Amino acid sequence: MKLIGIDLDGTLLNSQKEISKENVEALRSIANDDDYFVFICSGRPAFNIKELLDKYDLDIAYVGSNGGLAYKGEELIFELPFTKDQAKNIYETIKDQPFLTYNKNSRFGEKDHVDRLEKLFQSSAHVLTEEEFNSFENYKKNVLADHLKEIDDFHAMFDEEDFDIFKFFMYLPIYEIKLEIQEKLSKLDGVYATESERTNLEIVPAHVNKGMVFKHLEDYLQLDDSVRIAIGDSLNDLEMFEMADYGFAMENSYQEIKDLATHHVANNDEHGVAEAIEIIKSL
Repeated sequence: MKLIGIDLDGTLLNSQKEISKENVEALRSIANDDDYFVFICSGRPAFNIKELLDKYDLDIAYVGSNGGLAYKGEELIFELPFTKDQAKNIYETIKDQPFLTYNKNSRFGEKDHVDRLEKLFQSSAHVLTEEEFNSFENYKKNVLADHLKEIDDFHAMFDEEDFDIFKFFMYLPIYEIKLEIQEKLSKLDGVYATESERTNLEIVPAHVNKGMVFKHLEDYLQLDDSVRIAIGDSLNDLEMFEMADYGFAMENSYQEIKDLATHHVANNDEHGVAEAIEIIKSL
């Protein structure tokens, strides 16, 4: 069986954050074929991925929070949250900067999250590219408006039964601050920080990454042998490409991804995923 992991932003989604008709048709052409197991693998929370797939009537598996939580329809395949001690240690490390945290159903942020980010972006405007600076507007529109709940007391959240945190997210346009936080996080046990853009940090448990999803799915599907295939563009796709037999890098990929890829395809505005799927059919 071919296990096909597909990233969302910059890969399956075009610049308008939509899945093109060509990509939808390509996914549907293999979604119900027993020779393939297709899954979306994204840094986005699982609930957000499901809403997107439902919009296009795509019945495929989805893995959120960089490999921390996976579903097939309503069936939970696996979940890998932080321990409460790990989450509390991360909070103490990053609390002086704006951050978001994800559980199964929502995003959480401080009441002044947007205002604090606004100050960071304005203070660093002189060193950011136009694309990086404008990304904050997209962030506010696409992330903060969806399932965002305000944090009144971070520690009090742990008093709730079955409250698990799968990921912390930080937008950090000032590189020196980002490096300082990365250094502090590297000293915490069981914590791993990656990024999907140069201006952010995605903080997950140390045993969680997109590459490990292949192993989890092989266990779930009881596969002794599989062909692992990755389609992506960003730095948080690195482990998925490292653990894949075949890697398809979008034309808009970071160079690190292109260097690991076995194939290069069109960019995310020119239906590169559909192109990759046609090649995969012939492998």
